[in-house]
Amino acid sequence: MRIRCDLTINGETRRVPLMSNDMETQDHMALKLTGVLLFWNYNLIPDISPNHVAIVNHGFQPDLVALSDIGEVDLWIECGNTALNKLSKLVKRMKDKRLIVIKEGRQQAENLRDFLHDADPRRKVEIIYWPDQQFQRWTEAITHPVCAVGETTENCISAVMNGHVFDVTFGKL
Repeated sequence: MRIRCDLTINGETRRVPLMSNDMETQDHMALKLTGVLLFWNYNLIPDISPNHVAIVNHGFQPDLVALSDIGEVDLWIECGNTALNKLSKLVKRMKDKRLIVIKEGRQQAENLRDFLHDADPRRKVEIIYWPDQQFQRWTEAITHPVCAVGETTENCISAVMNGHVFDVTFGKL
């Protein structure tokens, strides 16, 4: 699946192609788009090559990533279900970088926080989640192409996407 996103956010326009492999669902793509919007100021890379020099030594590929001016990982984002083994290794390998997981709802976020109790005692992993019932409406609004106009911060989306109005403040654990 490929979704072309024409986005005008915080006064800046970008065309962002989101591509999925055979294993990624519509929900996963919706979470990736959420990450692109919430972390708009980072100019995220949605589909970085597993052989890219910035991530090759991590042993994993992120759903979304931002690189620093010198080409190192600055922000790593996982969307939806993520293996605990992957997260625990990333916590150790990315000591001074931000590591974020975006979840569909509060219950999924709390479950992940509980599972990470031993692997992430300092709570390095930031878990962001959609408030109740909002994620399903977001997912249903995503069609090809996606056109969105609005304002975002790292915890809020206030936008019109494909004719649907969203004013959402995200939870964080």
